[in-house]
Formats: sequence, structure tokens, C-alpha cells
Amino acid sequence: MAKVSANYALANSAGYKFDIVKMGHHNYDQLAFYYKDDFPDVEVTRPDALVDMGRVHETCLVSVNGYVHSTVWSDNRFYIPFGTRSMLRSRQNSVGIVSLAGLSDTITKHPITSAMVFEDVGFSPYERVLITMPVAIEKPILIMAGYIVMENPEYFFRISDTTFVLRLDRLHYVEKLYELTTQRDIFRDLEVPVSDHNPTVVDGALIRSLGVIRKFLSTHNSFMVDLHTNGIQTQKVYTQHTTVPGTFRTGVRPVMPLFVGYGKLCEYKRVHDADGRHTVSVQDPTYSNHLFTQANIKATEVFNDHRKPGDRLRLSSAFFLDIYKET
Repeated sequence: MAKVSANYALANSAGYKFDIVKMGHHNYDQLAFYYKDDFPDVEVTRPDALVDMGRVHETCLVSVNGYVHSTVWSDNRFYIPFGTRSMLRSRQNSVGIVSLAGLSDTITKHPITSAMVFEDVGFSPYERVLITMPVAIEKPILIMAGYIVMENPEYFFRISDTTFVLRLDRLHYVEKLYELTTQRDIFRDLEVPVSDHNPTVVDGALIRSLGVIRKFLSTHNSFMVDLHTNGIQTQKVYTQHTTVPGTFRTGVRPVMPLFVGYGKLCEYKRVHDADGRHTVSVQDPTYSNHLFTQANIKATEVFNDHRKPGDRLRLSSAFFLDIYKET
């Protein structure tokens, strides 16, 4: 049997070009680009190669600085909605493309609305919520505020053709909220009040509530992907740390999506070394060692971004996720 896998490419190094735009508007005043907040979206082209960008929209997942965004194909133009916001806040502009073309002829990206998210009887929303889609989903991938969540009996599984159970307590939900703050004002987006004295202090019961979780699962880069195929399998392939932070070594050809931190997709560059192995380099190889991770998160009343003194940041492990099927 032949094995077919999802492929990853760093769009910045593959000839793709990016322009900040506002979808549906044509700007003729170059000075207007000084106010970049007025242009929240990113248009992607590949001028030096004949590429069907509509096909990219139909078969690929696109990430901006480690977080997957939905894409729009309109009037023969390919957009990443709200991609500029991440670039402005983080001061980074890496775009990655995960091609699923070998696994499925086309994928469908279904938006999730708050009305599709329900509390599961007998459980708190932090422990279990139900996501009910309006149509049957053949093979799901959940994109959760940019994080890729594959179907798994431990934390994301189906109970019918249209309904899925999601366990945020097993997916580092609170840690992800703080990890997201480098890319977006996530607490403002979720309408969670913060302290006047410390903008990282939030009410624990509130961020675990159904209302906030509904907003989290229906934000602009939360959606359900249907691969329209069966037989999909996944395997983690861990890399080896090096003495240089941000670089990892591997014996496998690095063409798969790479994950670091609390599960974010990581754009990377690769080098083929003389010994036949490969070195991959990433921009952000660390994750925060929050003090609240030492407590009972289900009972914590107030969260903040305080980290362990003398051990604030840790070097993350990194693994490739081989998403494949055998044909």
C-alpha cells in the first residue's frame, strides 16, 4: 500500500507574496497604508509561478504566525481574513501552508457559530461542550482559535454525524488563552474584563463559562474542516533538541506540519545537513511556565500571567504531525 501525507511549506520561502488589504475595497491612496489597522486582511499571490490560488483555498490550511486562519476565494483573489492583526501585534509575518490535496480532492471549511455550541448535561463547559454542525461531517479537523485539533477519543470525538464532544480541560485551554495574547488581544475578543492594574488578570469562573467558550469556538479563526475522506491516521514524529535555541534536528524529511508550545503550528525553515539529517529553525521555541499550572485549574478563581521566578520560560519540545492515509 502507498502512503500519502499532508505536506507543509513556508509560504515566505516558496515564492508567495503578501499584501495587506481590506477585502471588498480597492485602495488607490498609497499613503493610506500608513494606518495599517485599516487593512485587517492579507492577500496572497504567487507571481513567479502559475498557481491556481482557488485550488489552494480548496485543499490547504493556511497559518499566520503559528495559528490557522480561514481563507476566502473571491473574484479570483485569495485572502486571509484578519491576518494583518496578528502581524501587527506580534511584529512577525510568517505564513505557512499545509496542503491536504493528497488526502482529499477538496476540503470544506464550515464556520462555527455560538448557537452550535452547547453544554453537555452533567458536565461543566470547561469539561465538555457539544458542537453540533448543520451538516454531516465525514472526517473532521477542528480549528480552535487557530489551533489544530484532530479527532481523538480523549478530547475531541463524535457522537453522531453532526455532533462532537470537545474536552477543553484536556487541551490546555487556559494556557492557550495566554499563549494567544502574543498574537491577538484575546480577552478583548472574548469580551472578558481584565484588571485595570494588570491586563493579564481575569476571572477564572468567567473564562470557564459557556458564554466565553462559545465566543472562543466561534471566533474568526475557529471553524470545522471536513476532509471528505476516510482512513485518515496521525503519528507524532519528535525532533531532537540542539544546543542552539530555536533549532531542532530530525532524521526524517521535514515536509510535515511542526508543532511547539501548547499545540500551536509552527512555521519553520529547513536545512539539509552534510550527515544526511535535517535542521529546522523556528521563531518561537519557548512556552511560558505559568504558576497557575501548579494549581487546580477547575477551581482557580483568578488567573494571571505570573510565571515561576527563575524559570519563566522553557524550551518547547517540537514534533512533526504526520497526517496520512494508505491507498
